[in-house]
Amino acid sequence: MLIFNVQLVAGTLYVAMLFASAAAGSVLAFSVEFADGPVDDIVAHEFPVFGSALILVFALRMAAMFVLAMSAIGRSSGVVPRWFAWSGYVVGVFLLLTASLQPWFVLVFPAWLLALSAILLGGARRIDPDLMLAQRRAARVLVVRTAPD
Repeated sequence: MLIFNVQLVAGTLYVAMLFASAAAGSVLAFSVEFADGPVDDIVAHEFPVFGSALILVFALRMAAMFVLAMSAIGRSSGVVPRWFAWSGYVVGVFLLLTASLQPWFVLVFPAWLLALSAILLGGARRIDPDLMLAQRRAARVLVVRTAPD
């Protein structure tokens, strides 16, 4: 159960870091548009650097935790193939331990998510539709029977 919480928190913090990075990158344009006075040179330089650091350092670490948690969940439940779970461990460790500030590293996580989505959609299409309907009917009957009078 802890691994599900780790995945949820890591995903939430990743999105928060993306928003904070976008805000730090756009604060200069906002200041130029709406400020009455001149923009300080230090502020003009530091906010974009801060935004880049947020996404290249902190957001990548949250992406790594999400990938590692999803790989553990997928491997233990059998939802994803074993090779993909192990490749997820490699991607997660890479994102966690990378010391370079290369901008293209930001694309590793969305690429991994795209591959995960393709695998999950491919697996969902192979499920027999009659089996899914039978499970839904059984769940509906179970809910109706356990409802208090």
